[in-house]
Amino acid sequence: MPTRRTILLALAALVTLLFFLTPRSLTPTNSLPKVPSFSDIKGKIPHFSYPNYGDKPSDTAAAASSSPTTSSGANSDPAISEASSDQIHIEDLNPAANSSSQLSSKARVGMVTMMFGDPDATYERALRTHQYHARRHGTPLFTLRKKILDVMYNKPMYILDLLLQEMKKPDHERMEWFFWFDADTVILNPSIPPSTFLPPRDFGNVHFLAAEDFNGLNAGVFFLRVSSWSIEVMSSVISYRTFRPNDALPFAEQTALEKVIHEDKYSEGKVFYPQRWFNAYSGATRMNETVQPWQLHRGDMMVHFAGVPDRQTRMDEYMDIFEKHMPEWEIEVKYTSYPSEMDEFWEDRRQNERQEKTHVKELEKEARKLLGEMGTKIIGAEGLNENDRSSIDQKMSELRDALDHGKSGQLETAIQSLKDSSSPLESLEQSSRKDALRKAHETIIEAQKLSEKYTALNSADSPSAGQISEVAQTLADEATKLRDYLIENSGKADDVKKETEALELSIKNFQEVWEPKATATGGSDQEDTNGGGSPTGQNWEANSGTAEASPSGQGSNPFGEGYGRGGLSGLEGLDSEITQASSWEDIGR
Repeated sequence: MPTRRTILLALAALVTLLFFLTPRSLTPTNSLPKVPSFSDIKGKIPHFSYPNYGDKPSDTAAAASSSPTTSSGANSDPAISEASSDQIHIEDLNPAANSSSQLSSKARVGMVTMMFGDPDATYERALRTHQYHARRHGTPLFTLRKKILDVMYNKPMYILDLLLQEMKKPDHERMEWFFWFDADTVILNPSIPPSTFLPPRDFGNVHFLAAEDFNGLNAGVFFLRVSSWSIEVMSSVISYRTFRPNDALPFAEQTALEKVIHEDKYSEGKVFYPQRWFNAYSGATRMNETVQPWQLHRGDMMVHFAGVPDRQTRMDEYMDIFEKHMPEWEIEVKYTSYPSEMDEFWEDRRQNERQEKTHVKELEKEARKLLGEMGTKIIGAEGLNENDRSSIDQKMSELRDALDHGKSGQLETAIQSLKDSSSPLESLEQSSRKDALRKAHETIIEAQKLSEKYTALNSADSPSAGQISEVAQTLADEATKLRDYLIENSGKADDVKKETEALELSIKNFQEVWEPKATATGGSDQEDTNGGGSPTGQNWEANSGTAEASPSGQGSNPFGEGYGRGGLSGLEGLDSEITQASSWEDIGR
C-alpha cells in the first residue's frame, strides 16, 4: 500500500509534467506585439528606401534601440524604438495586424520629422507618442538624426531627398504622401490614422495640405504629396535665399515655403484645412474648460506647441494625458467630427470649383473679345506712339498667357491691365471718331445744299430738269441714310469714314455730271428765297418736318420727317454736339 509520502511525490511529478506540457504566453494580454526589427521587415515593404546621408538602421542598431529609455519620468514603452543621435533613422514598424501585406496597403503615408543636437528629454518623449502612432497604423516614420544644413533648412532638404527616393520607384510601389510634424508636437489621439486627412481621389491636383494661423502659413505640420510638384516646391524653398537674397524671410524656411506656394505656378496645388484638424494649439485639458476653434478639442489627433512660453512644461502636461491612454481622449475616428467635417469641406470645395469653372469661361469669352477689339484698333491707330503701342502689345501677350493658364485671378488681372494700358488708344480713337463725325456732318450739309437747290426743278424748266431733280432726291436720301447711321449706330471711325466717302462720291458725281446740266437749264439762276438753299422758297416746319405750300406748290422735306430742327439748320446745329460727343448715340439727340 503506497505511503503518504509516495502519493505526494507522485502528485508533484504530475503537476510538474502538466506545467511543461501546457502551452502558455509570457506576453501580457494588454501589451502591443513586439516591434519587428529591420531584418524582420527588410524586403517585405518594397516602397521605402534609405537616404545616403547617414547609416542605415542595422540589425545591431535596431537591437540596441529596443532598450527602453525613460525621459522626464515618462513611462517607457518597450515596443517603441529610439535611434542613435548621429544617423538618419527610419523607425521600426509594427502594423496593427501582423500581415506584411496589410502593412504595405496601409503605408500610403510616410511620417517625417527631425531631431538632432543636444539630447532633449521632452522632445524625445514627444517623439515616442508619434512612434506609437506610427506603429499602431503601420506607417513608416522617417527621422533625420543628423544636421545637414543651417537652421531649419534641414527640413525641406530631408523631405526633398525622401521625395526623390520615392519618385524613382514604380508608381505601384511608392508612397503617396509624406506627413511632416515638428518636434514640438504631441499625439493625443493615436486612434486617428494620418490617412484620414488625405483629399478625395477626385482632387488629384492637390499636393499640399496645411493650416494657417494668425501669422499665415504654419509649416510645423503639413501633408505633401509624392509628386514632381512637391519636388519643385521643396527645391525652390531650399534655393530661395540664393536666388532672392533681398527678400525678407522672418520665419526662415516657413516664409520661403509660403511665398513659393502662393506663386501662380503652384497656388492651385495648396489647400488650407481648419487649423484644429491636425495642427491645433494647446487647449483644454479638463472637461470644464472652454477652447477656441484653433485649439485642441478632445478627440483631436495632435497638438502643436508653436511659440508657447514654458513649452516643456506644457508639453509634459499633454504627454501625461497621452501616456494614460484615457478613453475620453482616444476616440475612434468614426465617432469624432472628422468624417462629417471632411465631407462638408471637400463638398464645398467641389461647389467652389464648379463656380470657378463657370467664371473662368465667362472671363475667357471677355478676354478673347477684348483681344480681338484691341488687335483691330491697334492696327489702324496710325497716330499711336511707339511706347504706348509696345505697352499695349505686352499687355495683350500677358492676357494670352492668362488664357493658356485658365485661372480666374490671373485672367481678371490681365483683362484689367490691358484695359488700363489702352487709354492712349482710346484717346486716339475718340479723337479719330470726332474727326470722322465732323467730316460726315460737313458732307451731309453739302449734300443737303445740293439737293435743296436742284430738287425743285421740273420739266417746265428744261427736258433734263426731271432727271436732275430725281438725282438730287437720291442724293438727299443718301445723306439721310448717313445721318441715321450716325444717330443709331456706335460704329468705328473707319466705318463712318467709309459711309462718308460713299456720300462724297455721290456728291462728286452730281457736281461733275448733273450740275452742269442743271446750269444749262437755268436752274442755278433761280433766287434762293429762304436762306437755306431752296430755290423755290420752301419753309419747313421746325418739328413736324412738313412744309407749307410754296408758290410753286413744292412742300415736301427731301430728308424725311422727324429730322430734328428740319432743313439745313437741323445739321448745322450739331456742331457743338460733335465736340462733346463720346459715341454716335450722342449725336442729333
